Amino acid sequence: MLGGDFFSKAPRLTAWLLLGSWLLTSTLLLGMPWISQIGNKYVMSQSSHYGDLGSSCTLSIYTPGIKCANGDNIIELALAQNRTWLCACQQGLFGDSICPVQFSGFSVSWFISSGPSNGIVWGLGCVQLLAGFWHAEYMELRYNPSPFWKEVGLWTMVIGVAGYCLLNTFSTCLMNHVHVGFSVVMEFGCGVHWVANALIVRIYDGDRKHFCASLLPAVFVWVFVILQNLCGVMSCWLCKWCCTWGYWFFETLSIMIIFGMPVYMVWVVGIPLPMSRETKNRLLEARKSGDGTASAR
Repeated sequence: MLGGDFFSKAPRLTAWLLLGSWLLTSTLLLGMPWISQIGNKYVMSQSSHYGDLGSSCTLSIYTPGIKCANGDNIIELALAQNRTWLCACQQGLFGDSICPVQFSGFSVSWFISSGPSNGIVWGLGCVQLLAGFWHAEYMELRYNPSPFWKEVGLWTMVIGVAGYCLLNTFSTCLMNHVHVGFSVVMEFGCGVHWVANALIVRIYDGDRKHFCASLLPAVFVWVFVILQNLCGVMSCWLCKWCCTWGYWFFETLSIMIIFGMPVYMVWVVGIPLPMSRETKNRLLEARKSGDGTASAR
């Protein structure tokens, strides 16, 4: 049984766990530019605690070729903060936020390029990933779709989760093309998964609220993905905010929606995730009796 007896016997606890982890993840994603400044300065101040191996962030602001992609002066910005160092690829607690050094501007992937930040984001998001499979189980028991739709619903979820896990394995500053490739896999898998769920609800005469809850967020995710990529290639002469923060901002919104889907299903639509044994039995009995409108609440 997905989730185990502990979760199934405490659905209200799971609901609060989903909401809490999503709020923490969203706060972390939205606060990354400021958390990066605080966290990296703290790590630098604690360097002597690690066997006197030297600074955690070792890139000098005077390194030839290092410059801000948005046209700012990186030396002036650093000296204004009483710094002569930068956190390079996979250094520090979070990616440096003094100014974007990538052409596309800041991104979530840049901020989580280090091991600690990557682990924090992945750890907070694992509950939402698990809840996606709980919802897939609910869809199968509630609507009893055809084998084709069952496979589409399951494997698109698997593809989306696999893409998420693999993109976190290859940092954007070390293996950018591989990282971007798995990002596309995640967005494609998750987007198609929720559209497939909406079609299942529609085909099998499900609740309208459940249909809208599955379809609209997927549409918004794809809209935000398009906007983030437009900002990633936009010239700073046209919009400096876009070429600096736009990619990160819209990427953050799309991730918040993907991670927030299980929360929305539980708190707004009213779907118990994960289902208790009694709920599963009730849905199975409704399937046997031919009552496709039985509620799982």
